[in-house]
Amino acid sequence: MALEIITALVSDYLSSKAIAGAGTFSVAGGMVLQRLLRKRAETAREILIEELRQGDRFLEEVSEDEAAAIIFRYMRAAEEGAAKRNLRFLAAVIAGQAAEESLYADEFLMWADIIASLRSDEIAVLAVVHKHAEAINYKVERSGTFWVECMEILKKEHDFELYRSDGAAASLLRTGLIQLLGGLTDMGHAYLPGKRLSQLGKLIDIEGVSARDR
Repeated sequence: MALEIITALVSDYLSSKAIAGAGTFSVAGGMVLQRLLRKRAETAREILIEELRQGDRFLEEVSEDEAAAIIFRYMRAAEEGAAKRNLRFLAAVIAGQAAEESLYADEFLMWADIIASLRSDEIAVLAVVHKHAEAINYKVERSGTFWVECMEILKKEHDFELYRSDGAAASLLRTGLIQLLGGLTDMGHAYLPGKRLSQLGKLIDIEGVSARDR
């Protein structure tokens, strides 16, 4: 089962971690850093297990090489200080890949590079954009008003002013999850859901995951 293999790999990862107390750090400093990294890794393990248990099935067989590469990248994000919400997104992608029987490192590494750097405002915008696109069965014909409607939702549900919504959406262009509508509207730039956002939405419950650590 993927759950057993993945949790075993996380345990192996934790057991292998040790921060030397000599050299760059003092003994005391090394111990403090080791405790910090250990705490982050333990938190990441708990989140991963929670998300894996959200699914209703796991792979009967999974390549240990693929799983090891995925776990290493996930735990590295934790060590580097990724926020709990980002870790939950990453864990949900792992669970989603397992449920789709596509637990491959290359795909996960692509998502990890995108998700690990997301800020809280960007996650809120992604959740609203995806939810609204699903609610209205988004078609290109709605592109002229879509972003205005999203901004209204962001104002109502998150108290985002125009500049905050626009700033987060603009920064999301780097990810391919959001795309820019050509030209300007009366409200300025307009943003639309990208194809990659739809792909992410097939793997995970974007709105549900974003709400779990709110």
